[in-house]
Amino acid sequence: DMQFADEAFDVLGFSADQKYDVFKNTACMMHMGNMTKDFVPVGKEEQAEVKNESNSEKVATLMGIDCEWMITYFCKPKLKVGTEWVNKGSSCSQAANSVAGIARAIYERTFRIVVDKCNETLIDPTMKKVQY
Repeated sequence: DMQFADEAFDVLGFSADQKYDVFKNTACMMHMGNMTKDFVPVGKEEQAEVKNESNSEKVATLMGIDCEWMITYFCKPKLKVGTEWVNKGSSCSQAANSVAGIARAIYERTFRIVVDKCNETLIDPTMKKVQY
């Protein structure tokens, strides 16, 4: 499947960097799906913590951000209350929903990039018309 996708991207005129970015975003989304299962409740308030940071580290590396910072903002997001910022503890389901929401946003943007490139290629009058 990966080979078919790579060949299709070549036909559509994707550069090597564009293909790499699409594959990197896809890998990031898949690891984020695994990351949603890594949250465990801690304490009597059942605040979310990450039990295994391996998926979190992979996601952070792929996204180019600090792993500890990412985990902190999924588990203890900052909210503005009046004029001050406070940290609010998230439950496991809230933290998992935050990760899933970011993954959906990455998917939507990646899909839009692919569709825009397909449309750009199909409209390009200089390309040789080939029937498959």
